[in-house]
Amino acid sequence: MISGRKAFPGTNHEEILQAIVHSPVPRLRAICPGIPYTLDGIVSRCLNKSPERRPQTADLFDVLKKLETGHRIKGPLAAVALTLLFAVIGIVIWALTRRPTAVEGWRDWMVNRSQPHQVHSLAVLPLVNLSHDPDQDYFVDGMTDELITVLAQASSLRVISRTSVMRYRGAKTPLPEIARALAVDAVLEGSVVRSDGRVRITAQLIDARSDRHLWARSYERNQGDVLAIQDEVAQDIGREIAAKFRPEARVGGDQNSSVSPQAYDDYLRARYFWNKRSADALKQSVEYYRRAIQADPGYARAYAGLAQTYAVMATPGLLGPQEAFSRAQEAARKALALDGTLAEAHATLGLMQEDYGWDWQAAEKEFGQAIAVDPGYATAHQWYSNHLSLMGRHREALTEAKRALALDPLALPVNAQVGVAFYYAHRYEEAIEQFQKTLNLEPGFALARERLAAAYEQKGLYREAISELEKGESAAAERTTSMAWLGIAYARVGRTREAEKILLKMRALSPKLWVSPCDLAAIYIGLGENSKALGYLKEAYVERDSGLNSLQVDPIFDPLRSDPRFQDLIRGMAFPPQ
Repeated sequence: MISGRKAFPGTNHEEILQAIVHSPVPRLRAICPGIPYTLDGIVSRCLNKSPERRPQTADLFDVLKKLETGHRIKGPLAAVALTLLFAVIGIVIWALTRRPTAVEGWRDWMVNRSQPHQVHSLAVLPLVNLSHDPDQDYFVDGMTDELITVLAQASSLRVISRTSVMRYRGAKTPLPEIARALAVDAVLEGSVVRSDGRVRITAQLIDARSDRHLWARSYERNQGDVLAIQDEVAQDIGREIAAKFRPEARVGGDQNSSVSPQAYDDYLRARYFWNKRSADALKQSVEYYRRAIQADPGYARAYAGLAQTYAVMATPGLLGPQEAFSRAQEAARKALALDGTLAEAHATLGLMQEDYGWDWQAAEKEFGQAIAVDPGYATAHQWYSNHLSLMGRHREALTEAKRALALDPLALPVNAQVGVAFYYAHRYEEAIEQFQKTLNLEPGFALARERLAAAYEQKGLYREAISELEKGESAAAERTTSMAWLGIAYARVGRTREAEKILLKMRALSPKLWVSPCDLAAIYIGLGENSKALGYLKEAYVERDSGLNSLQVDPIFDPLRSDPRFQDLIRGMAFPPQ
């Protein structure tokens, strides 16, 4: 206060705390040369890092009083600060010399101020693999997933989804910084050791803002009892949160309690490969889901995971639309026949009804059921947001997209969905801003780059669109949608030959990848060849291409809207009235 500067400056709380604990105390006269040596010495003693070397009695007040009468401190700020210092010391002396109730009240107030805030939101950070065996990563990641799943059942507690927390795997980011990025009150972190038929899990719950430990415990079981461990950890955390902060934050039971250990191990391996999302990893995921089902034919979650894997295999062209629809729908219905409360299965079935069944009411019903049974399932909110956009319900779509973002703030598809909702609402400036934010998280995310280019094109910024798509060309080498948007942009700026080369390249890929007729149609729209474009859209209709879902809201189709053939397509898809 006397110098007008902080003794321990820093750009964040962590730097300041490190300086307080480890850095030497700066001398006051080095900052304010006019300060009396006596005052400099007093301040230095008060800031000594060893408590026993600080003043031990209230005699300090008398020393300061003599200093005040013997010296005139220069500068209004210094004078006010010294007066405040006297006042603070006076309050402390008053509190210490008053009757015990005053001291107790002051002490209680200080203790209450140090208590953590209520826990309304939680992030389960990736558990650390202490087995020193990379082959156990799938098991450790699986434990993280399962804790998130079980804790998310507390409907009053916001639990951050897996995609966002996995960005911190192996990172040394300070907890308060993670808490700010994920907007959470508390963090669960821990480790897993799996060896010699035993599993040991250590977990600790931390107030993320103060970095203060709230609860910690270790669990050890035989490998066959791993399901009981994960349930016990989740139940203990739920009870801890409920007892101290949120009485309504109760945690439900484990969904895997009756599953055979072998089936559960295969399930964790399947999830591990599913989360990688590459074409080869998706194939391995399918194989492990099948093994889990073979080991335990009544394992509903394995069917749900298999359904979700089939659902996304159409995107990289691993499966055609009708095959993906048939396989995913069959697995999802099997999962729900075994357990009707699986949000993942409801959401996947909704996506299939939308993308390939074109049963818009059934899709909305399934998305609604997924959210009802698990309000914390970010993917259900994300897919429902897209459904609402396709139905022209743009305000509702943005609301759902932002709910998904609150649950999974660093997930790339969720961030992109916010931009998609803006794009379909023709709010291109906001869409551009959101897609740029998404690319800041991951510059190689092709979907965000494609949609950013699409938003640029709708604003007539074709050169910017071309620059973005060419910049990400290597990351989306065989992604035909990226090629299509680049072809459109080339066509719009008169680079017809380059647009036609992209058409040839896409057709050359069709023997090994499923190429969407809608992507080919989009380039012909850019070239102004509407009849050819409509021909490919009719082909897409026959093949049940999910690219047709956006016919009534995507501005790329605006040049065709007055054509009777396009109107026939709209009627054939039986969209609800907007």
